This record gives sequence, structure tokens and C-alpha cells, in this order.
Amino acid sequence: AMVANMLLIYMQAIGILLNRQMDVSFLSKHKKPEFHTSNRIKKTGNPRTATPKAEPSGASYKAVVVLYLFGGLDSFNVLAPSPKCTNLFTEYTSARGGLGLTASQMTEIDASSSDQPCDFFGVSNLLSSYREIYEEGDGIFFANMGHLNKVVNKNNWSAETHTDLFSHFTMEREAYRVDPFADVPGTGVLGRMLDILQSKQGMSVGPISIDKRSLVLSGNPDVGRSVDVIPRVGPSTLYDDDVADSHDALNAETTSSSGLFAELWSNNLIDIRSKSEELSAYFDSKSSSFVNCCERTFPNDVGRGGIIEQLRAVS
Repeated sequence: AMVANMLLIYMQAIGILLNRQMDVSFLSKHKKPEFHTSNRIKKTGNPRTATPKAEPSGASYKAVVVLYLFGGLDSFNVLAPSPKCTNLFTEYTSARGGLGLTASQMTEIDASSSDQPCDFFGVSNLLSSYREIYEEGDGIFFANMGHLNKVVNKNNWSAETHTDLFSHFTMEREAYRVDPFADVPGTGVLGRMLDILQSKQGMSVGPISIDKRSLVLSGNPDVGRSVDVIPRVGPSTLYDDDVADSHDALNAETTSSSGLFAELWSNNLIDIRSKSEELSAYFDSKSSSFVNCCERTFPNDVGRGGIIEQLRAVS
């Protein structure tokens, strides 16, 4: 009991100490690394170098680009049965009523190579690019996608499902996770894919997010892989050259007995600066290539909502 009480008092003391250190950190104007530790910082006198890049795996370069369109989508008005499929089209128009696509509002695609009950479907005329991508063999439609942990019907879904099926925020989160049984909490489907490519396939992977970090890219924290977040207008350097020397001195290399928190802070900061400078130089060298590729496809009078800048960053 005495040992337990001493341990409890010790933990409380540590908690008070850490809270005070955090208070100092938030009150500090410059947020120096020294305020993020509870022991002294010991410099070696050498400059701190950025973490070396991962060695290329030798596999050919591949990129997976995920364009997540925030908002609602009436999927039954994107892809619908073709009028050539009399039974399905009749069922579709009956269920949709005046909301469904008519024959004149869709462009036919050939689905004979699939195992669907109909060989022809229709894509909305307003989404002709979807049809082109499909016919060129660069895209595929996944129908009837959603988040369910078991088969339900209209009579029991409310009692049997574990999530809010009619909450846009919830469905967005579940689309990022694709983990209905919470087997790997805190991770996203793309992050877990990268974990497998990195740990089991021996590939060098590098997740990048535009504008903000997304749960979909979060992998197993034990892997220690960070996500590069790039603003839609492109990366920028952390500071001007006139403060570079002071910054380097403040975050210089420390000894092995120095503070762990300060070491982590400074190491991450130097890595971020190095990556920002590298990406900024690369973006500057490629700034004109996007205009010829994509910008002309969007009329000037269409509300862009930042998508042009995001596509520019991706390209």
C-alpha cells in the first residue's frame, strides 16, 4: 500500500510538472524547444542534419491519387440501368419516380464484360468524363457501396447497425476508415495499405495530403511513417534566410543524455524544413506544366471551391 501511495504521489507530481511545462510552452512567444522538456538541453556543438531519405526499393514508381469530393452524391443518377434492359429500367424508373434519369439524359456504356444482370448501363450526360474514363479502361464503377457491419433490411437496420447511416459526417469518417468492426482503431484504409506495402512488400512509400491531414492516410503508429501535408497553393519555406542561423543554432544536435522531448521537436522541425525547401524548389520548377494539362477544362464561371489549386498541387 505504501509503494502504491508513493507511486500515486509521484505520478501526480509528474502530472503537475508536465502541466506547468505545457503552460510555459503555450505562454512562450517563440515556443523554444527548451520549454517542451523537463530536463536540461545539452548541445554537442554540431549542426543538426535532416533524417536521410528512405532508400528506393527498386520497384517501379506508382501513385494512387484519391480525389474525395466533399458533399452529397445521388449515385442512382450517376449510373443507371439502360433502357435496353427493360425489366431493370422499368424497376428503376418506378422506384425513382420523377427523380430518375430518362433515356435522353444518359449515355450508354457497355458492361458485357462484367457479371451484372444487364449488359448495358447509362451514365448521366452531365458526367461524360466518367464514361470516357470507363471506356478507356482507366476507371471502374463500384455500385451499392456503403458502411454496414451486417446484412440488414428496412425493418431492422435501426437496431442492428452500429453507426449512424444517415449522418454525413459519420459516413465520411467511415469511408476514411473502412473498419466497421474497429479492428484497427485510429487508422485509415490507405494508411493500412501503405503499411503492407512498406512492411511486407519492402517498398518505399510516401503519403501526401493536400491542405490538411486526413484520417484515410493514417497507418499503424508503430511504423513511424509521417504524412506530408502540402497547401493547395504549394509548399512554402518556414522562414526567411535572415533567421536561418539562429534557427539552426537553437535546434542544433544534442547529446544522447539530453531531453527527449526537445530532441523530437528539433528533429521533426529540421526534417520539415528540409522537406519544405525540397518540395518548394520542385513545385517552382513545374509550375507551368499544370496549365496545359488541366486548367482549361474548367470554365471560368464555375465555382471551383479550391479544386483547381488542389489538382495543380497533385499534378
